[in-house]
Amino acid sequence: AEYSYLADETIGPAVTKAIQSHLDTLSDDSILKISRQVEFWYTQNSSLDELIALTERLITAAQRLFETNTSKGDEPPSPVPFQVPKVRFGRTELQMPIVTCGGMRLQHTWMPDNLPISASSKTVLNSSSQPNVRNIVKACLRVGLNHFETARLYGTSEMQLVDAPGGLMA
Repeated sequence: AEYSYLADETIGPAVTKAIQSHLDTLSDDSILKISRQVEFWYTQNSSLDELIALTERLITAAQRLFETNTSKGDEPPSPVPFQVPKVRFGRTELQMPIVTCGGMRLQHTWMPDNLPISASSKTVLNSSSQPNVRNIVKACLRVGLNHFETARLYGTSEMQLVDAPGGLMA
């Protein structure tokens, strides 16, 4: 992606220097997100001082999010694992994540199962999209997100989400 702020003779080098001085404590994803934010505010005619202050705030926030665990000797630092916050569900003691993984876009096809012609489970579960669904479920479970939302009219989403955890245990 090209960022117009980089072409600015004053702002480009200043922001680049700020980011480069923290490369060892920022993930690639954080650098990309910081660059996108700076680009947006640059297009809103923010001043050099405002953009540098923003860059430093974003760097600090990214470093807090990815604090490193350095107790592993010679191994490179690894990010502290993020866990989705949970809250009590109603009057129960069941802890539910504050967000859900919506299944509307997790499907091989939009064809609902209530039509006379429907997608076969064999075709759907062997489709090229099923490994992606498994990877999404795996990533969600890794961060403590264990609430998956789907509906009959989300095409093959239900079928694929039901199969995904079994594929992870195999």
